[in-house]
Amino acid sequence: MPGTVVGSTAGIVRATASTGAAFGGAVLGTVPLSAGRADLALRLKDAGLAADQLPAAKAFPGALLLAGFGRDLPIPTAFTATQALMALYASAFTSGVTVTLLLTGAACVAMAGLVWVVLPPGPADATVQFLERLP
Repeated sequence: MPGTVVGSTAGIVRATASTGAAFGGAVLGTVPLSAGRADLALRLKDAGLAADQLPAAKAFPGALLLAGFGRDLPIPTAFTATQALMALYASAFTSGVTVTLLLTGAACVAMAGLVWVVLPPGPADATVQFLERLP
């Protein structure tokens, strides 16, 4: 395999890894949080909550989860409003994760496109010749 192709490939891999490491954590943490909060606000408004009730309704599921309800402790069945609120919270979380997965897939396609554009096409049998020379 020609040295220019190997060097270009190594450069692209290194740049992609560096960029992914720098932005991956920030994007994968921020996007689902923002998208989930926006979706939860819309779902709460659609459920008929007044504007002054929204901050408490947004904070309540987080407080329940921090206290262990829904994970370690079951939510009491008597609290049907709480269960409905947690269902809204779970679906908003799912929407946030969906947006994140779509953005991650788009980033993968963009990187594949970058590799396609940057790397020059080589002869079809160059890989076969390279593999035949290996011990």
